[in-house]
Amino acid sequence: MSKIGPHIPQLLAEGRDWSACAPIVKAIDTIEPFQVAREDAIRVFRHYWSEQPFIPDMETYMARLLAALQGYNHPNLYVEVGWNEASMLPMSFKAIVDRMHSLGYKVCGYQHSNAEGNNDIWGFQHHRINHWFGLDAISLHAYWDKGGPNNPAWEWHALAYRMCGWQPGDPPIIITECNMETIDGTTTDDLRRLVRSDLNISYIQAFDAEIQKDNYVLGAVIYTVNAWPPTPGSHDATPYDVAPIIPRLIALTEVKEEQPMPEPTDKENWLIEYRQNHGGKLPDEWEYHKHQLGILRVATTKEDLLIVISDAQGAVQQALNMCNAVDDSTVTWARLSEAQHRLELAKQALVPNF
Repeated sequence: MSKIGPHIPQLLAEGRDWSACAPIVKAIDTIEPFQVAREDAIRVFRHYWSEQPFIPDMETYMARLLAALQGYNHPNLYVEVGWNEASMLPMSFKAIVDRMHSLGYKVCGYQHSNAEGNNDIWGFQHHRINHWFGLDAISLHAYWDKGGPNNPAWEWHALAYRMCGWQPGDPPIIITECNMETIDGTTTDDLRRLVRSDLNISYIQAFDAEIQKDNYVLGAVIYTVNAWPPTPGSHDATPYDVAPIIPRLIALTEVKEEQPMPEPTDKENWLIEYRQNHGGKLPDEWEYHKHQLGILRVATTKEDLLIVISDAQGAVQQALNMCNAVDDSTVTWARLSEAQHRLELAKQALVPNF
């Protein structure tokens, strides 16, 4: 398996072993699994709000989320912000994404509590209209029943993400929960037995094979490993706990050999220096364009600058076409403004030298 990993609420021996070799790891209110994970592994962090439904103010939300993260960050980390979980309005959702971006974090959202095609299709359309609120990845859930791929429900639940109409330009998808579920009326006791069965292992392999066909799906995590014991009034996750079959799942996990880190590119070196000089802040795209053009002023031929201008003119025309078509939105007009700014910078670089 090359796209499947664990969902971990607490790090015990089984979760630690799988986290160390899995291509993707999700952790709930703990960063320990990330500290043992492969360097190239995708990491998903979620802060769990025990008091649900809960509508926090921005400062409360951010304070609790950042406290749970304990200052941890990584190039492959996505912080999951739950749409249905916190019952947030679109504007506050966007504000949280923007705030996390300003702190250098990538964000994924908006998972539904159950994998249901209608909900996911509605969510896709709603979020696409709102330009995904700036999300770096889309998080969805995927569950299957005891019939697995042999049941028509497999397409509507386990593979519901395919019905959503993902398009190039949409953020990639991360399946932040998946496993066997009581979709068909399976009892809790049966579920506890079935999720740890040979049958479910074959379903997990089948699901991995399916998502490998879709490059826009970054990975999926099995809910759950080392579940907390249930408390009165809380969701009992123990029937879903696959800890007893972790050795077999590890044996099926495709382990990549460690590759030597490539030498940083000019852009990566510039980004490192920029963050060191700006308190860790990430630059926006136009800061880098200005950096590039600053280099062009002293080190580029007239022909190269004319190519830059031609590209910028094309970006302006493309943005104008979008503004005059159906996508008459604030974001689109912002793209036009940015393209015009890029063109002006390129012309400024040309005039003094040539």
